Amino acid sequence: MLQTAFEPRTGKLHPAVDQLISSPNIARTSAVLAITDWELAPPWRGLGLAGLLMSATVERFRSQARLAACRISPVQFDTSSTDEAQAAATRVGAILERYGWQRWRGLHVIDTQADALVDATLDVLQRGEPR
Repeated sequence: MLQTAFEPRTGKLHPAVDQLISSPNIARTSAVLAITDWELAPPWRGLGLAGLLMSATVERFRSQARLAACRISPVQFDTSSTDEAQAAATRVGAILERYGWQRWRGLHVIDTQADALVDATLDVLQRGEPR
């Protein structure tokens, strides 16, 4: 995943992904939060919370990372068919995009300073526990 986001020659963020996110200020790092795996406990599944909770989590790292990235792949889903796995990956990608994540070269990325992350955090607090 990180090989996609960084230029191999310079070790800096790829210029195209750099343009997707806000300019760094002097106090901000160029670190990337790479999300490689996540899972919701059964009571939380099916409520459309994947993107919301991931976004709220990323917001907590806004002072330590400039960018968050994840790769959603059908192989991450334990389903009985390839079509079901692809459909699940597409659904999760769409959920992330509702919270400001952008597709870029097979990744989903978001600027850790995005207002959508703060909104996601507030939404988590308002929803409370599953019933």
